[in-house]
Amino acid sequence: MTQTPIQRERLERTADVLERWEEARLQAVLPLTTFDLVVWKEERKCGYAACAVGAICLLPWFREQGLVLGNDGWPTFAGLHGFRAVAEFFGFKGREEERLFHQFWYEVKPTPQEVAQRIRTWLADNPIPQPLAVPTFDGQLV
Repeated sequence: MTQTPIQRERLERTADVLERWEEARLQAVLPLTTFDLVVWKEERKCGYAACAVGAICLLPWFREQGLVLGNDGWPTFAGLHGFRAVAEFFGFKGREEERLFHQFWYEVKPTPQEVAQRIRTWLADNPIPQPLAVPTFDGQLV
């Protein structure tokens, strides 16, 4: 797999943010209380929850790159929404966005640091483990 320099930088910065999740959250760099790959970003009784992508959409560097949360709460980039926006932002071609950022690609609910490790594994050109059945955008299993 060949990554462009900007793709690599975007992924490395994402992994850096996730590795320092608690530090960033406590310093109010990330105004979130919960990490949850099931939601982009949502308000909860105890504060806000967000996934890896929802969280980086709140950070200035990523926003300057064009990745933002739209009015509907979904990530947008280059006129695309959701995982298609994520794929375009990172330059993915083969569903890597799902392998890295979708809950169903993890056996158990991951921590931010586990998602960061998976990103670094992918950047090192190592395979990502695949669960038994993974839903796609349209709900089909692969």
